[in-house]
Amino acid sequence: MTNYEAIGRYHVAVKRVPELIAKQNNSLTRASALINNVAQYKPYNTHIIGKRCNFEASQNLLTEAESINDESIKLIEEINFLAPIAEEPEIKLD
Repeated sequence: MTNYEAIGRYHVAVKRVPELIAKQNNSLTRASALINNVAQYKPYNTHIIGKRCNFEASQNLLTEAESINDESIKLIEEINFLAPIAEEPEIKLD
């Protein structure tokens, strides 16, 4: 691989990471909202004692977020492999 190839692949991958993180955060925010909606529910009369939780939807969102996280990690590993070849800095997740 030439330096130019590495530089190109590096920059394309670096631009993709924030997109993936935003997508992951969206899934996590939606899952959190579903769960918090049930957890913070206050019954408005004595005949309704709670609220149903859509565990399937919450789990699907968490699974989606996990898949995106795995993809992000693989992409970051690729970026860090390319970084020395492209003479660019490595990146990391906190």
